[in-house]
Amino acid sequence: MVKKSNGFFIDLCTYMFIILMLFSNLFTRIINYYNININFNILSYLVLFILCINLIFIVNVSLIKNYYFYLIILLLFFIAYIFNTVYCTFIDNVYSVKDIIVPFMSCFIAIYYTKVNKYVNFINIVYLPFVFYGVIQEILWYKYNSIAALFPWDRLNIEQMLQQNVQNLFQSGGLLRFFGTMNSFVEYQLFIVVIVSFLYLYKNKIRNKVVFLINFCFSIYFLVFSLERSPIIMFIIIMLFLNYRKILNKLFILKLIPLAFILIISINLFTNYFKNNPNTSMAYMRLYNVITFNFSQDDSIQERKDIQWKNSKSVMEKPEVFFGLGGGTISSESQNIDSIHYIGPHNNIFGYYIAYGFFGLLLFIIFHINLLNKANKLNTQPKMYLYGIVIAYLCMAWFNMPYLSKSGSIYFLVIFIILLDKNNYKVLNMTSWK
Repeated sequence: MVKKSNGFFIDLCTYMFIILMLFSNLFTRIINYYNININFNILSYLVLFILCINLIFIVNVSLIKNYYFYLIILLLFFIAYIFNTVYCTFIDNVYSVKDIIVPFMSCFIAIYYTKVNKYVNFINIVYLPFVFYGVIQEILWYKYNSIAALFPWDRLNIEQMLQQNVQNLFQSGGLLRFFGTMNSFVEYQLFIVVIVSFLYLYKNKIRNKVVFLINFCFSIYFLVFSLERSPIIMFIIIMLFLNYRKILNKLFILKLIPLAFILIISINLFTNYFKNNPNTSMAYMRLYNVITFNFSQDDSIQERKDIQWKNSKSVMEKPEVFFGLGGGTISSESQNIDSIHYIGPHNNIFGYYIAYGFFGLLLFIIFHINLLNKANKLNTQPKMYLYGIVIAYLCMAWFNMPYLSKSGSIYFLVIFIILLDKNNYKVLNMTSWK
């Protein structure tokens, strides 16, 4: 797959990249709390840059041709739009690179993780403090119902965001949106969904099964008590795809009947608690409305329909948008420097069309069609996982922007790790791996 071994420094960077993806925000919060102005996110981008540059010297052309052709075309098209200043300024578009371009670069970084057995076990270990931190946040919040009970660096972070008029720190009713080791609750919860399901896919290669079981239980606990609809539904979609054979097995269904009774009783106990708790009742109803398809009673969905999507559609109807307005229109990073030209579509499909026009959205769709075509050659389990994660992200993309920033990075990274893992193929096409 590569022309030579990575070497100690590059191997160190591959481990650092994983650690920084998971903990760079937390490290920055802690160090800044003690008045030391260091941003570990910059270090993560530096490591990403080093790994990408190193690929120029070690990767075979055949690998790029077989797996990255459509991605390179997509990236070149998106990068060219940095110079599209018809609507946004050049600076706006440059700032959008972090949110839009960088996630796609994770596809290339996946080449370093082809020794999946080694890295899966490493991820299994470092994921434990990652998910446990979010569980601790939930326990503190549910016990004391106050940001004062949180870690001081988390409390300071929330106070600063409140001063900046950040609107979505709490769900309706006052439930904190738990963000764990990250600055965004969406990114943190998507990381949990993607990583724990990825570990589940490779569970037979994990040496420390006890740690994996703890990770899995912590993940379920966190998702349940976060009461966020999208991550829970996405997790269910992926796990259904991964376990479709068991679901279709009549004997397995019969074995599940006792567990189903226990589950129903547990759900009733939990739902009564969530419904009757003023802090969680509104969050519970948001989840309930989606599960029961009662969208007309959901304020959040109605807000998207009546405001964000309506505004986005009015923008999309303008003739000049057919060719795109630039990445600065949809990047939250660009919003921080120029809120006037920011368009918040709350829909990744609308967002790509607004930013990169018809041809940009078409390239993104072609890129995914090619991914699914590659997935067809995989063994059943990894193939079903890829189907599940693509569909789960597509469902969320209709209500949010999951392909951007870190939530996009983990998505593309995991997909390409699976595609590049030779053990996921029954019959190897050896010419692809020269």
